[in-house]
Amino acid sequence: MDIGIYATTHGIGYRDENDFFLKSASPQEMRPVRIAQLAEAAGFHSMWFPDHVCMPTGSSSAHVANASGKRAYEAHHNMLDAAVTMGAVASGTSTLKLGTSVLIAPYRNPLSDARQFATIDLLSGGRLMLGVGAGWMKEEFDVLGLPYAERGAMANECIEIFKRSWTAKVVDFHGRFYNFDRVSMDPKPAQKPRPPIIFGRRGYRGCTPRHPLLRRLLSHISRSDGRPESLRAAAGRNSA
Repeated sequence: MDIGIYATTHGIGYRDENDFFLKSASPQEMRPVRIAQLAEAAGFHSMWFPDHVCMPTGSSSAHVANASGKRAYEAHHNMLDAAVTMGAVASGTSTLKLGTSVLIAPYRNPLSDARQFATIDLLSGGRLMLGVGAGWMKEEFDVLGLPYAERGAMANECIEIFKRSWTAKVVDFHGRFYNFDRVSMDPKPAQKPRPPIIFGRRGYRGCTPRHPLLRRLLSHISRSDGRPESLRAAAGRNSA
């Protein structure tokens, strides 16, 4: 079983009996490169980075991680950019895979995202895993001037553009939201034929792990002091 770790770039996660929340943290507390290095040394498979462009100070959109729908983020919440941080982590690690959990595809032009994440795959030597979603916070779509009701269709077109950008010598696309002819997207990612794309969607809110190993892992991490030997124990590895 491969076990990944969620990045601290949007703060420190915690749960009450029902819901998930994020405590905003300073960049000095986040330490994403150092935490990635510790996770790699402990034998973790991957680190996963969340994505938002901005955070409305108030929102009524139901948070997909919570059974109650309660908002997980604070009104003024520190967030580091996923792609930029992944580039820094790539330079400070050698085996840890780097994933997005999830990239909200409609928020940006897909050619820009295709370029950024191809760069991350190249800089990391082929360690990118691109998790893609359509988004859930209507207020953020409104701020960005994007049609919330069309987010699923927009995400589908973005994914197709990512695939073409990473594999085709000349890239064309003609859709409802994006339309262009004969562009070059080079160099291609390190992974062939392309990095994996994992589609994230709304599932059961407030899920609890049912596998005994995962329950034991989460219990151990909650008590961990962050030292490499503690993280190794959480991952079920010895200290060698």
